[in-house]
Amino acid sequence: MALSKIDSDSLNSGAVTSAAIAAGSVASTALASGVPTRAQLPAGSVLQVLQAFKTDTTTLAVSSFTDIPSLEVTITPSSTSSKILIMTSVQATVYQLTVQFRITRNGTAVGVANAAGSRVQTLMGGLYNSVDANHQNNPFASSFLDSPASTSALTYRIQIKAQSGASAYINRSGNDSDNSDWAMRSTSNITVMEIAG
Repeated sequence: MALSKIDSDSLNSGAVTSAAIAAGSVASTALASGVPTRAQLPAGSVLQVLQAFKTDTTTLAVSSFTDIPSLEVTITPSSTSSKILIMTSVQATVYQLTVQFRITRNGTAVGVANAAGSRVQTLMGGLYNSVDANHQNNPFASSFLDSPASTSALTYRIQIKAQSGASAYINRSGNDSDNSDWAMRSTSNITVMEIAG
């Protein structure tokens, strides 16, 4: 008895579930030709994306670079030729002083400026010179394309440093009064992408 062909149009939605397919019953060779494997994707393809999204507030009194809690991502590249794109946005307030940020990979700073005397090597930073700086909550955003040449787990973190150890307020204004006019809560994040090399 000849079997008739079953196509997708003759199946009810949800009729075939993953539980109904025996393990190993569909080999990679049975996939439609032209479906690329990860190794076959062209350079520049996004292979994986991870994000840490910070919604709570943090206050840090820091005169040296310190990790911002919750702003870290661990990614394991699939190839030593892959690049890692790190994008970050931090909302912060420091009373009328400078604040600096940097990215670290497994504890080592990456993407910072060249050394120049005793100047701080940072990824980004700013100076609050407003007379009303304690009400501000400013965005700091940057990105960096890293070339770690590794297939080991890599942990990227965002660090902050405030002038003279001043208090740095993350995701809130400095004067954190319960006010619906100018007081706020905001968010910060770090997004990490593996890019095929």
